[in-house]
Amino acid sequence: MVTWDYSALARYYDLRADYEHGAIAEALEFAHLPSGAVAVDIGAGTGKLTRHLLALGYQTLAVEPCAEMRAVGARIASAHWLASDGCATGLPDASAQLVSYGSSFNVLPSAAAVAEALRLLGTGHVLIVYNHRDLSDPLQMRIEALVRQHAPSFDAGARRASPLAPWSPFMRAHRYAVRRLVTTQSTADFVAGFRAHATLIRQLPRFEDFLADLRNLLDRETDGMVTVPFHTRTWCLQVAR
Repeated sequence: MVTWDYSALARYYDLRADYEHGAIAEALEFAHLPSGAVAVDIGAGTGKLTRHLLALGYQTLAVEPCAEMRAVGARIASAHWLASDGCATGLPDASAQLVSYGSSFNVLPSAAAVAEALRLLGTGHVLIVYNHRDLSDPLQMRIEALVRQHAPSFDAGARRASPLAPWSPFMRAHRYAVRRLVTTQSTADFVAGFRAHATLIRQLPRFEDFLADLRNLLDRETDGMVTVPFHTRTWCLQVAR
């Protein structure tokens, strides 16, 4: 079962950047799925990836165990929402053509998640998507240095690594696509978005002190608005049991 609790994070989650749609569409070209194909979006959160799957014409089932996240997502994405765990969805065997993870595969026990995806697919495709801030950007470098100042041993974890290893025994082929995304938002919203950054929250015992220092940094470096570069990274895998 998932041990990450996003209940207190849900109201801040949509302050985080959206995915770059072209990266998702490019990766899914590899799957050649017909319009109306059934996609099961695991750990759908507030529906950030769900919305892209719906826009691409897939019949999308959004699986999200956190009630607060589902409540936000259901207002935004007109998918069918399920209060299920990503490793035990309760959906029938071989009922999907696509299983997707939008910034969620890393919070699941990988062996159990892979087993559930293979059960849902039989043979089919898996989509894994992450947004990574571009840490080569000068301002983002200073923010990263601030993170390390507050948590010298901070570990970004699996979300910054390739997700392919747990799938490799079952993977026939895959496509990787990456696109740059640049967003602009108020510094207040940018700072508040960090309240949905579970990996960071878990490793910063004095999180409010970090947010205060981040606000001070942005007050010095910006005029109330901040431009943030990202890379949307996508993997589309053809898998079979």
